[in-house]
Amino acid sequence: MAEIMANADEDFIGVKIGVKNGGCAGMEYTMDYATEAGPLDEVVEENGIKVLIDPKAILFLIGTEIDYVTEKLSQRVYCDGAIFAITGDEGLWFKVDDVTRAEFEAAALEPFTYEFDNGKKGQMSYYTAPEEVFDDEDALRHWTGLALAAAARSQKMKKKPLRKGRQKEK
Repeated sequence: MAEIMANADEDFIGVKIGVKNGGCAGMEYTMDYATEAGPLDEVVEENGIKVLIDPKAILFLIGTEIDYVTEKLSQRVYCDGAIFAITGDEGLWFKVDDVTRAEFEAAALEPFTYEFDNGKKGQMSYYTAPEEVFDDEDALRHWTGLALAAAARSQKMKKKPLRKGRQKEK
């Protein structure tokens, strides 16, 4: 995150997180570059990154965890346990699903692909982030919102309740 901010064309002080009407639950997260802190913004700083939280978002964000994990071969960005972005030496990729994939493809963005030891290729449900997310707050908000929504839907699919009469395996 520090590298992304350092390479931006403008002088941003951090990232601002908020909420707006929309999404499946009636609210969706927003993430924008911040050039200044609002008088009532909650400010959290860790590892040199300043995160500003819009006061209207505080109650919606209580208990929300955003995390960035670095491992030997990849880095992942999480929100509430759902991966919504991955990074690597060659770029940033956002989570897609059947709802959002067409918009990524319409923007001529490429899927994340990899090659197995046997030469076969695989593809994950992540597409490259458009270049404008690094310089344009509206673009960052839009594409990150799509990725967060896709990640949230993915988490809901994993947490399907058992059908009546079926028991959990032990």
